[in-house]
Amino acid sequence: MAIMQAVLIILIIASVIMTIVEIVNLHFFFRKSRTASPLKRYPAVSIIKALKGIDAHLIENLESFCDIDYPNYEIIFAVASPDDPVIPLIDHFMSQSGKTNMKLVVDPSAIGDNPQISNFNNGYQASIGEIVIFSDSDTRVTPDFIRRLIEPLEDERVGISSGFAMFRGSQGFWALAKCITYNSSVPLYNALWCKFIPITVGAAMAIRRQVFEKIGGFKPIADKLTTDQELGKLVVRHGYKAKLTPYLIAMYEGRMPFVDHIKQIMRWLVAIKAASPVDYNFILLTNTAFLSFIFWLFAPADRFHIAVLAGTVVFRILTPLYLHLRYIKDPRVALHSWTILPIDFILPVLWLIGQWHRRVTWRGTDFIVRKGKLVPVEKGGK
Repeated sequence: MAIMQAVLIILIIASVIMTIVEIVNLHFFFRKSRTASPLKRYPAVSIIKALKGIDAHLIENLESFCDIDYPNYEIIFAVASPDDPVIPLIDHFMSQSGKTNMKLVVDPSAIGDNPQISNFNNGYQASIGEIVIFSDSDTRVTPDFIRRLIEPLEDERVGISSGFAMFRGSQGFWALAKCITYNSSVPLYNALWCKFIPITVGAAMAIRRQVFEKIGGFKPIADKLTTDQELGKLVVRHGYKAKLTPYLIAMYEGRMPFVDHIKQIMRWLVAIKAASPVDYNFILLTNTAFLSFIFWLFAPADRFHIAVLAGTVVFRILTPLYLHLRYIKDPRVALHSWTILPIDFILPVLWLIGQWHRRVTWRGTDFIVRKGKLVPVEKGGK
C-alpha cells in the first residue's frame, strides 16, 4: 500500500509540475506574435472546406471566412454526395454573399477509406492557389487568419503550418465539460512538445502546392485515421519542418447527446493511440483530480490525504479558469471551469477501453482502425 501511495503522489506532483510548465510555456509562445506581421509577398491562397451534413453554426463559421483581410484567395466547398443536405445551403450562401471567390465541388471520388481526405483531395483538384489551406467545417476565424497561418511558410524550410484549435461557445453541460477539458490540455501539450516533435493541427493546415505535390498529395495517407498528424509527418519525412503558429482557431459545435460526446472522445483517444502510441500512455497524467482521489481513498480521514485532494481539485479548476480568461476570452465558459472534474473521472475509464477499442464513428459512418488505417465496417471491418 505504501508503495502504491508513493507512486500516486509522484504522479500527482509530476502532473501539477507539468501543467505549470506548459502554462508558462504557453505564455511565452503566444507572446511571440500578437498581431500579423507584414508578409514579404501575397501568394494566391485556396481554402478548402470539406463538408458533410449541416453542422451547427455552419453559416456563422463560413461567414467568418468571407471577411478575411487578404487580397487574393478563394474558398472551395467540397462535398462528396450529391444528395447531401448541405448543398442547397451552400448554394444559397454563395448567392447571398456577393463574393465571387467561392466554388462548390460535388464529387464522390475516393482515393482511400478516409472520407475527409477524399473530400479534401477533390477540393484540391479544383484549387488554383500557390498555397492551400485545408480547414475543418466547425472552425471560425478572424480577418488576419490567412496572414497568420501562412507567415511561417515564407521560410522555405517550413513545409506545413497550422494554428491552435480551441473550443468556444459550447452549449450544454457535457459539451462544456468536454471542451473545457480539451482546451486545458491539448493546446498546452501542443505548445510545449512542438519544440521537440512535429505537430500539425487539423482545424486549419497551410501547405505550399509545390510541397504538397512533392510529397505525393494525400495518396500516401488516404487510408489513415488522423489526417492532420499523418500529413504533418509526411511533410517532415520529405525534409521540411512542421510549424505551429501562435494563432487561435475557434471551433464551434452544437448540442449533442451524452453518448455522442463519448463517441467523439473515444475517436480522439483511438486517433492518439494510432498516431502516437507512446503519448497515449501519458494521458492519465492530465487527470490530476482522478489521481488525487485514488490517493485520498487510501486514508480518507488523514489530513495530508485530504489536503492533497483539495489542493489538486482547486488547481484543476483554476487552470481552465485562467486559460479561458487569458487566451480563449470566453468568460461564460470560464465560469463553468469546475465541469472539468467529471471528465477527469470519465477519461481514465475511456482510456482503459481505448487500449483495446478499435471502432470509431465519423459523420455517421462506422470504421475499424487497423494499424492506424481506417476500414469501413461495411467493407468487412470487424
